[in-house]
Amino acid sequence: MGAFVVLILIAVPFSIWAIVSPKGMWWATTAWKFRDPDANEPSDSSYTVTRISGIVAIVALAVMGGIALAAQRDNNERADQQAAAESSRKNPPKFDAPPAEDLGPLPVIGYRLMANGQIGILHFAPPVLQYRHCDPAASADGLGTALVTVHVHGRFAPQKAGDKIADCKVDRYMIHGKYVVATDFAYVGTAAEGQVVMTDSPIGTKDGTIVAPAGNNVVPLLP
Repeated sequence: MGAFVVLILIAVPFSIWAIVSPKGMWWATTAWKFRDPDANEPSDSSYTVTRISGIVAIVALAVMGGIALAAQRDNNERADQQAAAESSRKNPPKFDAPPAEDLGPLPVIGYRLMANGQIGILHFAPPVLQYRHCDPAASADGLGTALVTVHVHGRFAPQKAGDKIADCKVDRYMIHGKYVVATDFAYVGTAAEGQVVMTDSPIGTKDGTIVAPAGNNVVPLLP
């Protein structure tokens, strides 16, 4: 771009000189080459051609300058876009997570009375490595009484932009046609002697199948 600017600074004045005074230009730049300049002075037609050449040169320089400026502008825009993309990659915008959204009951497999006196619920869960933004939640009503009702619900808890609620639907909890079983029990509270544990969730089995639809179901006691 710098070389082109130098070319313009040199060529434009000479082109204007050729248009305004081709005769003066000839006498200043060429006449000295001849012993008898008057005898070798170009014709009026030649001076006309010089004027036309000057006009053509200025038009060509203007077109070339426009092309060069457009190319420089495009290069600058690309450089700005690349810099912005690199800055965004290194400093991603902060993600403000919205409140988790309840997606309804998840199938329950059973419960176990844990060594610490807690009721542990085993349920279906999302494949954790794939759907970390699907976060099941477990709770219970009637703790300390003879009838405890546990609730295990799926949740959509986005952790980053692009997390999809569709990933957290129960039918996405399957791998090779079988539901995925949680690797850990969900603790819902302290057990009471002789209690019955119910749930509004479907009942499933450890092999990933549903054996009872959602409703007022007794939760099996696991060994």
